[in-house]
Amino acid sequence: MPPIFPDWTPPEGFTPPEGFTGSSYGNDACPSWTHDSGVILFVDYPHDHPMKETGDAKTYHVYREYGQGNPLLATDDYDEVQTFLATL
Repeated sequence: MPPIFPDWTPPEGFTPPEGFTGSSYGNDACPSWTHDSGVILFVDYPHDHPMKETGDAKTYHVYREYGQGNPLLATDDYDEVQTFLATL
């Protein structure tokens, strides 16, 4: 659990992907992990958690790099995230 997000609990089945390191920043809405290539994975709070900024937002968001445009992938399915990351 990232220390700056003490109320966050990982979604069932989530472990940081291989090659990704914690990169959470205090002003972020949720924890993140970044790959050496710059790809960043944000993992939001559960849909019913009061810290989730938008209740209908997807749990996982993959970006090309921090703060850059729309996500490459937004999904609630971690298997989909792993499949997508394997193609990068």
